[in-house]
Amino acid sequence: KRLWGVTPSACQALKGSHFPRGQATWPQLSFKVIGPDRPIRVLVGEDALLPCHLSPSMSAESMEVRWFRSTFAAVVHLYRDGRDQDGQKITPYRSRTNLLKDGIANGNISLRIDNITPSDEGTYGCHFQSPTFYEEAALELEVAGQ
Repeated sequence: KRLWGVTPSACQALKGSHFPRGQATWPQLSFKVIGPDRPIRVLVGEDALLPCHLSPSMSAESMEVRWFRSTFAAVVHLYRDGRDQDGQKITPYRSRTNLLKDGIANGNISLRIDNITPSDEGTYGCHFQSPTFYEEAALELEVAGQ
């Protein structure tokens, strides 16, 4: 019998060498995505910083990180395969966003949106996806001085 293309003999060969106590199990990675519990308030023309992080703390370097608007396909910023995917952004955000990756090894990813306009107000999603799990958080951006 095969499970994900692995033969029973391959599992037996792994037993004890890569898994604790001789148990051949695949680790299940799970996490929560945490955003601010209050709206982010920014003036028109300023830059907005939208924070988002993983709990428990873990590296997001090999994950997909997607910031989006009302739908998953409305990409504000996409990080995949270890780099920013600028060609995937919807038009209003091209050349206006920057993913702050200083804390990526600990799962801290903030999105900076430059030169805020009234149309930037609304809900944003912060989505993290590993090979086996995904989760997201929503946050509100309020724009003042409209």
